[in-house]
Amino acid sequence: MVNPGDTGADLVIVSVFGRGHWMAAELAGHGVSVALVELSNQMGRWSPEDVEGPFGYFHASNLTLSQKARLDEEDYSEQLDDGFVLWLKNGPIDMRSMHSVYALKKAGITNDMLEYVGNYDGLAPKRRDELVKGWRHQPFSANWFVNLAHSLASPFSNRNHEALQFGRPLPLTAPYAIRRVSRRGFEKSLQWVEALGVNTRSKAVLKTLDLHGHYLHGFIFEDGRRLNGEQFVWCLTSGETKRLASPIFNELFPHGELTPEWVWIRYRIGLSKSHVTESLPLKVLVLEDLGLPWSHANLIWLQRTTSSEIFDGWVRIPAVHRFQKPYLEAMGREIVGTLEERLPGVNVNVAEPPQEFTYEPNELGPALFQSFEPSVLNKFNRCALRNLQFDGPEVWGALDWSARMESQKALVENIVRWKKERELLDAKMAAKTNRIHPGGGSL
Repeated sequence: MVNPGDTGADLVIVSVFGRGHWMAAELAGHGVSVALVELSNQMGRWSPEDVEGPFGYFHASNLTLSQKARLDEEDYSEQLDDGFVLWLKNGPIDMRSMHSVYALKKAGITNDMLEYVGNYDGLAPKRRDELVKGWRHQPFSANWFVNLAHSLASPFSNRNHEALQFGRPLPLTAPYAIRRVSRRGFEKSLQWVEALGVNTRSKAVLKTLDLHGHYLHGFIFEDGRRLNGEQFVWCLTSGETKRLASPIFNELFPHGELTPEWVWIRYRIGLSKSHVTESLPLKVLVLEDLGLPWSHANLIWLQRTTSSEIFDGWVRIPAVHRFQKPYLEAMGREIVGTLEERLPGVNVNVAEPPQEFTYEPNELGPALFQSFEPSVLNKFNRCALRNLQFDGPEVWGALDWSARMESQKALVENIVRWKKERELLDAKMAAKTNRIHPGGGSL
């Protein structure tokens, strides 16, 4: 029985937190009819800052104009004049100031490293492999910078000196900004997608899948309506899918949920007003000891909020401790101690604990920025449907905007290719029909 509310599209994208917005808009521009199902409201009590994450907005060379438009349409950005800033105990290293050349040379960061990090997608794969192979045989004291670039936004958990073997580096030398995100900005992004011809659904509740053999035909909602499609992209992680609906999770992830080893969490940090506080960049990576694990209070991504004395401090902790209040309190004290050492005369306090301190696991849901043991992530199997592709943090080569956009370029190319092949096949079938029945008449 056909429900009057049933709809269909060439492509159906199921998304959370805006992950599928650029992809939907780009494909609509290629003449693909796109339906976007946005399920962020079912994913827990996340603030916009938590959704944006710790990495900032690198204007990498691989970003297209339409991808930049998607990010700029949502919320405004503040540019960092000095670019990415790394603050080691012996002083800061920035990527784009008049002192950068001297600081980089003094730190042993070579031109090859800068080219590799800054132009990763522009380098031939053979060249990239040659560089990585050479660095792997160097001591950590010589190759730490490329390891750090690979580690910071990596979905792979690994030791410091092994990070460059996995994923892709952050484009640390690119122009750098922070996005001032808001809930209103997310709504603006949805409106932008709709204005470009995408059929959006942001309040729907998915119930189950309509599967036939190795093909997905569509989704069935709680109200009984259906959304049919020919191609599908699923932008949720296994954990997010499990939270959404058990029948869908069991079909798409028959081998279960991918469990992270590490997660990023956000503390809100208060710094008393002083010339030291005022001199801090909008965003700086505070790294205590290069040789110790790049986690806990040894590595803090500190970002100034719209208030001059309030900062967000992101740290990476073991996933097993995520909701343990005594652990989170102790971590807060460690962060305060680290920052007080770096900021003489400044009073430091935890203004707000992480969301994980306030809410229960069922209220918050899976962490948004996770990393996994490499062999577990590489071997993780999803269902194999011929017209379904996966996107999201468990698929991306890194967790920042440039990496997620690069991942989606490949998906867009696949869908555009499919669209052209289908149109060619339809044209051949129409020509064949006209030869058999000239003029469209019947036998």
